[in-house]
Amino acid sequence: MDWTTAHRLPWDMILLFGGGFALASGFKATQLDQWPGTTLQSPLKEVPGWAVIAILCFALTMLTELTSNVATVNAIIPTVLALAEPLNMDPRMLFVPATLACSCSFMLPVGTPPNGIVFSTGRIPAREMAMQGLWLNLIGIPILTAATYFIIRPILGI
Repeated sequence: MDWTTAHRLPWDMILLFGGGFALASGFKATQLDQWPGTTLQSPLKEVPGWAVIAILCFALTMLTELTSNVATVNAIIPTVLALAEPLNMDPRMLFVPATLACSCSFMLPVGTPPNGIVFSTGRIPAREMAMQGLWLNLIGIPILTAATYFIIRPILGI
């Protein structure tokens, strides 16, 4: 690769995603990915399954506004798997919506690659992205919760 090509690469995006992968690896190496699941078991024990899914979708959608969605998925799936058994839920009923919720961060550039690409054009200010993205996030949570019960559950035979 010559310097002209290297200079044109979107290094901010490359470093953003590389940081996400590094964060996920750190979570796994320190076993920090298991801690939230064990901590949340008792408070969620009496909560209905649909509410657990809605809470999970809300938390992950908002978390991925501040972290890379790739890093969040890599770190959260073991947590979700550890949480499913004590709640007597099929793990797929948690990790499928959790994975999808991590892709529903529309407020900030760090959330998803398309957000970063759009923001890097300089045509949309961060404040405007945050205001419009919040509405999309809030709409996405009930849609993911309902889709889990009415589409994903029948398709997976749960």
